[in-house]
Amino acid sequence: MIADRAPEGEAPANKPLSSPDTGYYRPHPMTASIFISFASKDRAAAHTICDALEHRGFDCWIADRDIGPGENFQISIVHAIRSAKVMILVFSANSNNSEEIKKEVVLAGQSRLIVIPVRVEDVTPDEAFAYELATRQWVDLFEDWEQAVQRLVRQLDTVAGIKPDPVVAASVAAADLAPPPTAPPPTTPLAQPVETPPAVTPPTPVITPRPVTPPPQVSTAATPPPPVASAAASATASAIPAPPPKKLDWRLIALPAGGVGVIALGLVLWLVLSPSKPVPPPGPPPASSTSAIDAYNRGTEAYNRKDYADALRWFRQSADQGNSDAQNYIGWLYQHGQGVAQDYGEALRWYRMAAGLGNLAAENNIGAIYENGWGVPRDYSQAVQWYRKSADGNDRMAQNNLGWMYQNGYGVTKDYAEAMRWYRMAADAGTAAAQNSVGDLYLNGWGVAKDYAQAVQWYRKAADQGYSDAQNNLGQAYQYGWNVAQDYGEALVWYRKAADQGNSAAESNIGRLYAHGWGVPMNYGEAMRWYQMAVAQGNSTAENNIGFLYQNGWGVAQDYGQAAGWYRKAADQGNDMAQNNLAWLYQNGNGVTKDYGEAMRLYRLSSDQGNEYAPAGIGWLYQNGLGVPQDYGQALQWYQKAANLGNDDAEYDIGILYANGWGVPSDMNQAKAWIKKAADAGNNDAKKWLNTHVGAY
Repeated sequence: MIADRAPEGEAPANKPLSSPDTGYYRPHPMTASIFISFASKDRAAAHTICDALEHRGFDCWIADRDIGPGENFQISIVHAIRSAKVMILVFSANSNNSEEIKKEVVLAGQSRLIVIPVRVEDVTPDEAFAYELATRQWVDLFEDWEQAVQRLVRQLDTVAGIKPDPVVAASVAAADLAPPPTAPPPTTPLAQPVETPPAVTPPTPVITPRPVTPPPQVSTAATPPPPVASAAASATASAIPAPPPKKLDWRLIALPAGGVGVIALGLVLWLVLSPSKPVPPPGPPPASSTSAIDAYNRGTEAYNRKDYADALRWFRQSADQGNSDAQNYIGWLYQHGQGVAQDYGEALRWYRMAAGLGNLAAENNIGAIYENGWGVPRDYSQAVQWYRKSADGNDRMAQNNLGWMYQNGYGVTKDYAEAMRWYRMAADAGTAAAQNSVGDLYLNGWGVAKDYAQAVQWYRKAADQGYSDAQNNLGQAYQYGWNVAQDYGEALVWYRKAADQGNSAAESNIGRLYAHGWGVPMNYGEAMRWYQMAVAQGNSTAENNIGFLYQNGWGVAQDYGQAAGWYRKAADQGNDMAQNNLAWLYQNGNGVTKDYGEAMRLYRLSSDQGNEYAPAGIGWLYQNGLGVPQDYGQALQWYQKAANLGNDDAEYDIGILYANGWGVPSDMNQAKAWIKKAADAGNNDAKKWLNTHVGAY
């Protein structure tokens, strides 16, 4: 009654994407040799460190700047860590208490990054960090900023492959000998022909569905990060004397990265590093005579180079002239805290402004805000109204999102046929997310006849566009032989394609191949490594599977307590197999105090989600009167529910009830039929019974 579940998505319930996605595949965001890890409340300090290093020619990756609209947050972080050579850990009381930072450090260790802890407060690491960072050499920025930065630079200079850009480094050296240059006079941008954004410009940001209840460890930024100081604020700060080194105020030097922000950054760095020298005022904002389309195009150019402050200034100029695409982009910047403090209310205000001008992407984005309850009470009915308005205008992602609402009955009556209709509109237009969803409906027979051939065909269309969920699903098609020849090697190829994009379900599936030796040499250590990669992104299936390794002592010392701990983590995220497995431990008192009531509670939670093992567990409790009055009739009902889901343990148990006349008339023919069915499915207990009572199997 317990097993490591066929991996997440094997019979996918089409869980929504874990973060916004445009529906058009785009390459990973920019990577760099230095990954900066920080808690959201330390954003200002992290950006100050990033600016100081980039000012000296090093290339850095920092999440809130380098993850673009529509890019999956967790996938981008995993990819950036794996592509880096060094992790700068901004350590404070905030990061000391952050589960996300601990996951990033674990992932850095798995990817063999050099981790340099940089303390911005005099804080002692807790036990988890003390273990991870025991052999690291700390840099204390709160003692003496300038000396600490120089020490950090010397440490980085010793790492192969991350030498600073010599041109930038030379300019820094020159800047140390002369005051910063005065900002050049403003120029009016030359008029450009009216044009659409170039092909490299990402589509206007839109959002696909997100989980209704995000995993607990995935922050949805309910607490907005501290605001980035504006250029005007920086100019005001320039009149303030430099603070003492031990109380360095990060807010005075946390600036945007481009445009006027570049000038302001130079001024403030000069203030901090050489406070005695004069600071000229920043240059003026873009000229107001620029046309709406020119300003919009310049905004998208600034956005693409991740200069969000400059993008915001250009978008504002275009938006003030009535450009709804610019208004939508401003909403996106506020929603994601790019160049401004994250503010869902302000995002909604700009989206509504754009929607009032008929902007379809903005209408879709308003729907996503209501669906997820970002800054407003969650309201599926409102979400459906906005998705429908946008979808009726032929917005492909809104059509996909409306399909999702019908598939799950969010704000509408559940209707698979209507879900398919909307998915097909978007899928036929080439939207990968919708193509994957059509595949899910065919795979599960939701609203259509179950059809593996159709499912695989649609998964392949989306996978060929680089859509990682579809690549993972195509891997499962080869692993389980869904209308294709079973081929573990081909399954691994597709899993790796998805895993290379940071897809945690694919990482967990690769781990399972190694745990069972399917298409690869059996290697529990390699299985654990892949599971841990997935766990670093909060994948509950991988948490369950690590618990299974500990329960069975596969590659680790058998430890029911550890198994229970991992099962509980996954169960708390709603993983039905982990709920079943934890129930089994409570039923038997392995690693936990025996508690039939808790076992029954967990079995029911799991069964309510369609788990095939849990009803058999409930039937067993009723058959034996464990925590409930003995009731063979109830036992038979629950066994039949499990058998209908294909559970061979339940088929065997039904046979035993008939063989003994427990709750049913004694009937050896029925008993043999049920037990043979279980034996044909590979059930060893059933085979032994047939050999004993029939003579041969």
